Amino acid sequence: MYNLKIGITHTYDDNYPIIVKLFKEVLGYTDEEIRQFANTMFMCNVVKNVSLEQAEVILKPFNDNDINLYIVNRRNIPVSFREAGINLTKEPPKDHYYDQPVVSRDQLVNPLTQKAIERQEILSQPDSAFYANVPKCPTCGSTNVQRIGTGEKMVSGALWGLFSTKIRKNYKCNSCKYMW
Repeated sequence: MYNLKIGITHTYDDNYPIIVKLFKEVLGYTDEEIRQFANTMFMCNVVKNVSLEQAEVILKPFNDNDINLYIVNRRNIPVSFREAGINLTKEPPKDHYYDQPVVSRDQLVNPLTQKAIERQEILSQPDSAFYANVPKCPTCGSTNVQRIGTGEKMVSGALWGLFSTKIRKNYKCNSCKYMW
């Protein structure tokens, strides 16, 4: 099973009316759901748990209108059309594609919770690029660290002078209290 994602979309984009039409006609989204997507859309899942055959049927109208949807597998890794065995030929856009949405309502993504779900998926993958950029304590390996602010450094310097331990440090581990 695969998910389909769309890139950045906003109400002021030239393609927005076409995207609205395709989201309604092909996927079955409501006007309110589409507005929610437009407020938060940046590489969001729009359809989940579809087969490659369903993906091809969905991708066709978007491809005809020069709107890119991306296929990702369950581990959120992009899959090329070639790898998926999908060969789309571009045709002139049609006024109408389907009378019924191609996917069921349970395959649609809730735009209000989509970003929270994707953030949680990213955080649950310890080898992800996002997780790799989170500072870790060099002593205990905890990611429960906080930056030592300038104000905190100044207060410590004023109280302890040259004996202050915080002046030349940037982070403090909340688990083992180590500063570096």
